[in-house]
Amino acid sequence: MMLVMKFGGTSVGSGERILHVANIALAHREQQPVVVTSAMSGVTDALLVLFSSAAQGDAASCEARLAALITRHQSAAETINARADWQSLYVKLDALRATVESALAQQDCSVAVRDAIISWGERLAVVLVAGALEALFFAGALVAG
Repeated sequence: MMLVMKFGGTSVGSGERILHVANIALAHREQQPVVVTSAMSGVTDALLVLFSSAAQGDAASCEARLAALITRHQSAAETINARADWQSLYVKLDALRATVESALAQQDCSVAVRDAIISWGERLAVVLVAGALEALFFAGALVAG
C-alpha cells in the first residue's frame, strides 16, 4: 500500500513549518511515503503579481518582487539547515529569474508564460522539503510531532 502525504501552502509556509512536515513524513518512513507539496503560503499569489508586472513591462516591480521571493526562500533554507549546500535551490531561483526576465523583455502575457512562472512555487518548495528531510534523516534528529 502506498502512503501519499499532501501538504498545503500553510503547512510549508516557513522553514519551521517545513521542518515539521519533514518530521511527519519521517515518522512514517517505514511506509515509504510519497510527499507532495504546494508552494509556500502566499507564494503563488506573489508569483501571479510578478507575472503581471513582467507582462506590463514593469522592471522595478519585477526586481522588488523577485528579491522578496528569493529572500523568503533563502530564509526558509537557512532555518531548515544553515550548513547545508543549497545549490539546487539557488539554481532554481536563478531559473525563475531567467523566466521572469524573458517574460519582462517580451512583455509576454500568455497563459503559458503565466503557468511557467507560477509553477516555480511548487518547484522551490519541493527543494526546501527535500532539504529538510535530508537534514533530519541524516542528523538523526527525528522529533515526534
